[in-house]
Amino acid sequence: GAFSIVLEAIPSELAKQITESVSIPTIGIGAGSDTDAQVMVWQDLVGLTPGPKPKFVKNYLNLREQVEKAVKDFSADVASGKYPDKDHSYE
Repeated sequence: GAFSIVLEAIPSELAKQITESVSIPTIGIGAGSDTDAQVMVWQDLVGLTPGPKPKFVKNYLNLREQVEKAVKDFSADVASGKYPDKDHSYE
């Protein structure tokens, strides 16, 4: 048997009808608000996924820009000899 059903990228009304007709929990991802629970891919949630996003994705953070900046800053520090320094090395 099944313990739950994931409903993804379907019309809200259909998700509602399915949720009302089954005895196990439904989990929605792009299926409206009438499912028993919601799930989101965490990379989408924090803005790490490149390119176009599905309609149902709401970014709560743009972590992609912050990660790109951190990688560029690290690379620049290594190239210039600023990193690693004594504070970041064992003696």
